[in-house]
Amino acid sequence: MSLTQRRILAAAWAASTTPRPCSPASGRGKCTPQLRRRIAGVSQKMLTQTLRELERDGLLTRRVEATVPVTVEYSLTERGHTLVEPLKALKDWAECHIEGIQASRAAFDGDAAA
Repeated sequence: MSLTQRRILAAAWAASTTPRPCSPASGRGKCTPQLRRRIAGVSQKMLTQTLRELERDGLLTRRVEATVPVTVEYSLTERGHTLVEPLKALKDWAECHIEGIQASRAAFDGDAAA
């Protein structure tokens, strides 16, 4: 896998919460503050960089409304929608195997400390 492919996958995984709408009635993309609340521990800078990378890759569209404060909304493109199912499968796999992964890490870290 090339560096570009890894970056696209990492950015897509990091922003995999994007498809949810801004509000139930809007049917539109996700607003930046709502995304930040949904992604635990992400800084504003990292979120903005990731969203911009996904926009650059043609996976998201960005819409800015001249409101006070400015409203920025992101939506998946047609290409972005093709990632929803593969990312869901990856998320499901990670949730199924997280305990084993954590146990492996703890065992490895314990061995490395000895």
